[in-house]
Amino acid sequence: MIFGILTVASLIGPWGIWGLFLILSLFGVWEYLGISKLCDTNKKTIRIFYSLGTLAFYLMLSFSSTILAYMFALVFQLLISGILLLQNKKQDMIALTIAGGIGIFTLIVALGSVPQVAFLGEGIWHTEAAGVSALLFLITITSLNDVFQFIGGKLFGKNKLVPHLSPNKTEAGFIAGIFGTTLLGGFVFHQFLGTEILSALVLGLSIGVSGIFGDLFLSAVKRSNQVKDFSDLIPGHGGILDRIDSLIFTAPVFLFTLYALNLVK
Repeated sequence: MIFGILTVASLIGPWGIWGLFLILSLFGVWEYLGISKLCDTNKKTIRIFYSLGTLAFYLMLSFSSTILAYMFALVFQLLISGILLLQNKKQDMIALTIAGGIGIFTLIVALGSVPQVAFLGEGIWHTEAAGVSALLFLITITSLNDVFQFIGGKLFGKNKLVPHLSPNKTEAGFIAGIFGTTLLGGFVFHQFLGTEILSALVLGLSIGVSGIFGDLFLSAVKRSNQVKDFSDLIPGHGGILDRIDSLIFTAPVFLFTLYALNLVK
């Protein structure tokens, strides 16, 4: 279902991807705030403020400078966090407020990186369609990273990676995920987008290394709030954030790597 919706958005082009991930980000904000103790009081008001902030951030990313958009996101988060800290009179809520604020800020900015990749097609690969293709490769390879981790863990996994967060993650699975994703990414970005082979391998490596951390990050959020899933939006699979957790880390790291390799003209 998710890949079907993504395909339709991709056929529209970068703006289709932009609209899709704006909607996913808004759902993600509501899901995150729904389980978080960040706003036990005034929950509806906080959700509306964060939704408006997310919309403003996406609009700035597309119609203004990227630096201005990220500065807005930072100032917006600091402002909301300050208000929440003033409202929370209990000592034990201060740490939760800070942690929750950092989490939602990370979520908004990270998911905003996804459509940014789609808009870089002409600047890197000389066609608009190539940016959309690169994004589809990013999402597909991110999903396959989980598969490589699973296979490596089943075949060679003995030592748990972080059992207190994810009992099924193993050190062998983590290494297999990095190795498999690096090779796959190197092949795909070189073969289908013409990226120089070393740069293509580094792009694959960036997905492999960062892929596991989105899963662990949101697992930590769920465990700290004592819930299994972020919502029951998708029966049997949880919420939007449960389905795109790894992408929250791979997308911004992938985007950073594109700039760090000087691929963006």
